Amino acid sequence: MGPSLQWHVGGGAGGIQHFMAHLMDPLSAMFKSLGNPEVTAELKRTIADDVLKEAADRSVEQLAQQENETLLGLLRLRAQHA
Repeated sequence: MGPSLQWHVGGGAGGIQHFMAHLMDPLSAMFKSLGNPEVTAELKRTIADDVLKEAADRSVEQLAQQENETLLGLLRLRAQHA
C-alpha cells in the first residue's frame, strides 16, 4: 500500500475526501523540499479520484484490515527471525 492509499485509510470513515479537506493543507507545508508545489482544489480532486480508482471496490475498513494483517504478518516474521 503506497502513501496515497494510506491517506485514504488515514482519512477514516470519510476516506481520501476527508483527508484532502482536513489534512492535506497542513501536510503540504512539508513539501518545501519539492519547491513548494501549489496544492490546489483541482489537484486535491485529481488525487482523490485516482485514489478511489486504486481502492476499487475496497472500503476504507477493508483497506485498513488488509494493512493491519500485512503489518502483523511482518511483525510475526521479524519475531521468528530475531
